[in-house]
Amino acid sequence: MAKEIILGDKSKITIPFEAQKEHIQYHNSIDSHELPEAILFNESKKLFLENADLGEKKKLLYLLAHNGTPKAYKFLEKYNKKSDKQLKFWAELCLQECAGHLSIELLGQEETL
Repeated sequence: MAKEIILGDKSKITIPFEAQKEHIQYHNSIDSHELPEAILFNESKKLFLENADLGEKKKLLYLLAHNGTPKAYKFLEKYNKKSDKQLKFWAELCLQECAGHLSIELLGQEETL
Protein backbone atom coordinates (compact mmCIF):
# COMPACT_ATOMS: atom_id res chain seq x y z
CA MET A 1 0.00 0.00 0.00
CA ALA A 2 1.41 3.41 -1.00
CA LYS A 3 2.06 5.98 1.67
CA GLU A 4 0.47 9.37 1.25
CA ILE A 5 1.42 12.65 2.84
CA ILE A 6 -0.82 15.65 2.46
CA LEU A 7 0.96 18.93 3.03
CA GLY A 8 -1.31 21.84 3.87
CA ASP A 9 -4.92 22.18 2.89
CA LYS A 10 -6.05 21.02 -0.50
CA SER A 11 -6.24 24.04 -2.77
CA LYS A 12 -9.64 25.56 -3.29
CA ILE A 13 -8.27 27.79 -6.03
CA THR A 14 -9.07 27.06 -9.65
CA ILE A 15 -5.94 27.94 -11.58
CA PRO A 16 -6.52 29.10 -15.16
CA PHE A 17 -4.92 27.06 -17.92
CA GLU A 18 -2.83 30.03 -19.09
CA ALA A 19 -1.25 30.38 -15.63
CA GLN A 20 -0.47 26.65 -15.58
CA LYS A 21 1.02 26.84 -19.07
CA GLU A 22 3.19 29.83 -18.12
CA HIS A 23 4.44 27.99 -15.02
CA ILE A 24 5.37 24.91 -17.04
CA GLN A 25 7.17 26.98 -19.69
CA TYR A 26 9.08 28.84 -16.95
CA HIS A 27 10.86 25.56 -16.17
CA ASN A 28 12.77 25.92 -19.45
CA SER A 29 13.91 29.48 -18.77
CA ILE A 30 15.58 29.24 -15.37
CA ASP A 31 18.06 27.06 -13.54
CA SER A 32 16.27 25.81 -10.43
CA HIS A 33 19.61 25.58 -8.60
CA GLU A 34 20.66 29.12 -9.52
CA LEU A 35 21.02 30.31 -5.94
CA PRO A 36 22.67 28.50 -3.03
CA GLU A 37 20.15 27.65 -0.33
CA ALA A 38 21.39 30.24 2.19
CA ILE A 39 21.19 33.03 -0.38
CA LEU A 40 17.78 31.83 -1.59
CA PHE A 41 16.26 32.03 1.88
CA ASN A 42 17.82 35.41 2.53
CA GLU A 43 16.58 36.78 -0.82
CA SER A 44 13.13 35.27 -0.23
CA LYS A 45 12.50 37.85 2.47
CA LYS A 46 11.82 40.19 -0.46
CA LEU A 47 8.56 38.33 -1.05
CA PHE A 48 7.08 40.20 1.87
CA LEU A 49 8.13 43.67 0.69
CA GLU A 50 5.35 45.58 -1.04
CA ASN A 51 7.68 47.47 -3.37
CA ALA A 52 9.72 44.45 -4.55
CA ASP A 53 9.67 43.69 -8.27
CA LEU A 54 6.97 41.16 -9.22
CA GLY A 55 9.29 39.43 -11.70
CA GLU A 56 11.84 38.90 -8.95
CA LYS A 57 9.12 37.61 -6.63
CA LYS A 58 7.97 35.17 -9.31
CA LYS A 59 11.50 33.85 -9.70
CA LEU A 60 11.97 33.50 -5.93
CA LEU A 61 8.68 31.59 -5.62
CA TYR A 62 9.80 29.24 -8.38
CA LEU A 63 13.21 28.68 -6.78
CA LEU A 64 11.60 27.98 -3.41
CA ALA A 65 9.25 25.49 -5.05
CA HIS A 66 12.21 23.59 -6.47
CA ASN A 67 14.14 23.75 -3.22
CA GLY A 68 11.57 21.30 -1.87
CA THR A 69 12.54 21.60 1.80
CA PRO A 70 10.26 22.12 4.80
CA LYS A 71 11.71 25.63 5.19
CA ALA A 72 10.90 26.48 1.56
CA TYR A 73 7.39 25.09 1.98
CA LYS A 74 6.85 27.27 5.05
CA PHE A 75 8.03 30.37 3.15
CA LEU A 76 5.61 29.58 0.34
CA GLU A 77 2.76 28.80 2.70
CA LYS A 78 3.29 32.10 4.54
CA TYR A 79 3.48 34.04 1.26
CA ASN A 80 0.31 32.41 -0.05
CA LYS A 81 -1.65 33.79 2.88
CA LYS A 82 -0.82 37.35 1.79
CA SER A 83 0.30 36.95 -1.81
CA ASP A 84 0.38 39.78 -4.28
CA LYS A 85 -2.85 39.77 -6.26
CA GLN A 86 -0.96 39.45 -9.55
CA LEU A 87 0.94 36.39 -8.29
CA LYS A 88 -1.91 34.53 -6.60
CA PHE A 89 -2.05 31.67 -9.12
CA TRP A 90 1.73 31.51 -9.50
CA ALA A 91 2.19 31.31 -5.73
CA GLU A 92 -0.35 28.49 -5.46
CA LEU A 93 1.33 26.52 -8.25
CA CYS A 94 4.70 26.95 -6.54
CA LEU A 95 3.29 25.83 -3.20
CA GLN A 96 1.83 22.70 -4.82
CA GLU A 97 5.08 21.99 -6.65
CA CYS A 98 7.13 22.36 -3.46
CA ALA A 99 4.73 20.01 -1.67
CA GLY A 100 5.31 17.46 -4.43
CA HIS A 101 9.09 17.69 -4.17
CA LEU A 102 8.92 17.50 -0.39
CA SER A 103 6.60 14.49 -0.44
CA ILE A 104 8.93 12.63 -2.76
CA GLU A 105 11.89 13.38 -0.51
CA LEU A 106 10.05 12.40 2.66
CA LEU A 107 8.80 9.15 1.19
CA GLY A 108 12.14 8.31 -0.41
CA GLN A 109 10.53 7.81 -3.78
CA GLU A 110 12.06 8.45 -7.16
CA GLU A 111 10.80 11.55 -8.89
CA THR A 112 8.70 10.53 -11.86
CA LEU A 113 7.93 13.94 -13.35
